[in-house]
Amino acid sequence: MNVGTAPSLEPLTVGQILDRAFRLYRRRFLTFVGIIAVVLVPLTVIQMGATVVNLPSMLTAMERYTEAAAYPGYDPGYDEARDLWGGMSGILWSSLAFALIQLVLVQSLATAALARAVGDSTLGKITDIVGAYRRVGPVWLRLLGAILLGFLTAIALGIFAIIPCVGWLIGPGVLIYYAYVIYAMLPPILVLEGQTVGGAFRRAWDLARRRLLWTLGFMLILQALSWVIVGGPMFMLQIGLNYALRDVVATDPVMAATIQTVIQWAVRLLLNLLYLPLQMTAITLMYFDLRVRTEGFDLALLAATAGGEPGVEGVEVAAQAPRPERGNLVTGNEIATFVAVSITGIIVLVIYNFFSSAISALITPLYLQ
Repeated sequence: MNVGTAPSLEPLTVGQILDRAFRLYRRRFLTFVGIIAVVLVPLTVIQMGATVVNLPSMLTAMERYTEAAAYPGYDPGYDEARDLWGGMSGILWSSLAFALIQLVLVQSLATAALARAVGDSTLGKITDIVGAYRRVGPVWLRLLGAILLGFLTAIALGIFAIIPCVGWLIGPGVLIYYAYVIYAMLPPILVLEGQTVGGAFRRAWDLARRRLLWTLGFMLILQALSWVIVGGPMFMLQIGLNYALRDVVATDPVMAATIQTVIQWAVRLLLNLLYLPLQMTAITLMYFDLRVRTEGFDLALLAATAGGEPGVEGVEVAAQAPRPERGNLVTGNEIATFVAVSITGIIVLVIYNFFSSAISALITPLYLQ
C-alpha cells in the first residue's frame, strides 16, 4: 500500500461530486473494477451455467402444460402441475441460492472492499485489490450482521407500509428512503469508521437526515444513471434478441433460449462491472461530503495532516467519527417529508406502469411479425 497524493476535501455540489467520482473511477479503473470482478465474474458464470442446464427441462414442461391446457374444458391434473413445477424448480431454487450468495459476497464483501479502496484513495492512499479485501477482513462478521439486520428491517418497514392510514402515508416513503439511502451508506460507514452493526444504521441515519431530501435526490440520480448504463441497454438488448431469434424460437426453442440467456448474462455482467464501482465511488464521496458539511471533517483532516504523513493521518481521522446520536429517532418535519415522498413515489409508480404498458404494447407486435 503506497501513499498517494494529499487529500483535499471541501463542500461539493451534486455535479462536483459526480465529476470527482468519474475522475477517481477513471484513474483507478482497473483496481475498482477488479475488486468487483474477483467475486462477480465467477459467480455469474456459475449461475449462467446452472440456468442453461435447467432450461431444457423447464421449456419442455411448459410446452407440455401449454399444449394440454389448449384443449377445451381442460382441467390441469396433479401430474401436469408436478411436471411443470419439476421443470421450473431447478432454475427457481438455483436463482434463489445464487441471489443469497450474491447478497453476501457482492453486496457486502466486494462492496465493502470497494468502499475501502475508494475511501483510501480519497484520503491519499493507494490500495490494491488484495489490500482492499484484506482490510475489510476484520469487519466481515459485522458486514454479515448488517445484511441480516438490513433484511429484517426491510421486512418490518414493508409490513408497516401496508398498515391502513398511517402506514399507507408514511411507510412507502420510509421504505424508499431506507432502501436508497440508509442501506447504501452502510459499507463506507462500517469499513471507514469501524462502527458496530446497530451503530452503523443509526450513524447512516444521523448523517443522511441532515440533508434529507438532498441525499435522496442524489441517490435517485445514481438510480437514473444505473438505468442509462445498465437498465436501458438491457431492455433494448432483450427487444433485439426477441426479434432476431423469432425464427429460431419456432424451430428450436431450447437453442433460442440458450443463446438469449448466454448473451443477456454476458452483457449484464459487463455492464454491472462498469457501473457498480462507479456507484460505490459516488456514494463514498457523498458520505465524505456529508461529514465535511456537517462535522467539519475537512478541517479536522487539515489539522491532522499539517505536520505528518497525509495518507496515514487521513485514514485515522476518518475512523475517529462521532458516536451515533441518542436523540429523537424522527421528528415531525421528517415524518411530513416521508409522507410527501410516499405520495410522490406512488404517483411516479403509476406513471411508470402506464408508460411501460404503452411501450410494450407498441413494441411487442414488432418481434411477433
